[in-house]
Amino acid sequence: MLKTIALLFALVALLPFSLIQAEIYKTVDEKGNIIFTDEPGDNPAEPVKLNPSSIISPPPVIPINNQPSETEGQHGYNFFTIKQPLEGETIRNAGNFKVSTEISPKLKAGDSLQLYLNGKPYGKKQKGTSFNLANIDRGTHDLSVKVLNEEGKVLNSANVKVHLKQTSKLLPKPKPTPVPPSP
Repeated sequence: MLKTIALLFALVALLPFSLIQAEIYKTVDEKGNIIFTDEPGDNPAEPVKLNPSSIISPPPVIPINNQPSETEGQHGYNFFTIKQPLEGETIRNAGNFKVSTEISPKLKAGDSLQLYLNGKPYGKKQKGTSFNLANIDRGTHDLSVKVLNEEGKVLNSANVKVHLKQTSKLLPKPKPTPVPPSP
């Protein structure tokens, strides 16, 4: 009952605002300038008919891929994520970097982890939770780590997108700034 009264009060309070619609008028002053106003004033004014406003809904929110996976019970892992690198991270001057994951509870016997680089397996399946990548080209890369059972069925996965930036070999190395001798 109290909720109904509060809702009714809110609707009554907002009703005057929904009925207000300002008129817009077009007038021409003595110098021939066109003026748009919300009051007709002394000069002859003609009402301006406006098209309804466009209302655009925002796009749906897409969750970040690196959210911890919580599928407790179905496969026995209630937490699996990529800890490093972070989603959208830029890794500078390196074609070599490390991917670290976290899983809870610990990996079961028979299950393994497989790293994927841009959708293709990178290296072999393993029991360890860290992967070392070497000589990766600069650019944007999709990393994915999947928990696989003995048959190769995906039990869980985590994804991140990273950006590798490397200094060009064509640019000369900056010369160190000489330090003046101390007196």
